Amino acid sequence: MVEKKTEEAPKKAGGSLENESKLLGAISYILGIFALIIYLIKKDDRFVRFHALQSAFLSIVIIVLTILFNIATMVLGALTAGIGAIAMLCTFPLFLVAFAYIIYLAYKAYQGEMVMVPMLGELAEKYV
Repeated sequence: MVEKKTEEAPKKAGGSLENESKLLGAISYILGIFALIIYLIKKDDRFVRFHALQSAFLSIVIIVLTILFNIATMVLGALTAGIGAIAMLCTFPLFLVAFAYIIYLAYKAYQGEMVMVPMLGELAEKYV
């Protein structure tokens, strides 16, 4: 994970990020895929747009992986009559890990930092 502070977001007179930018960056992670709305609205704020787009990409990845994991556990459960049920028990801990990571990213955005999720952060940076 690569962390860097941004110099591109709107600044107050003292040189720090505006509170609105930091708050919108953090809220983007809570909104998930709906952060695309913020991405489209805040055309002049690269900090907010980065976090909104990265959040949307992360949400899409989590949704796709969840669907694939559920399909795999259903197939495994049908074929083995039991191991699939054990695999489904892994769903909740995986959800907690994803939730904790999203909260971490939101916290870092509220601190005015840009934490780049591997591959997704670089992709988001291209479209900001």
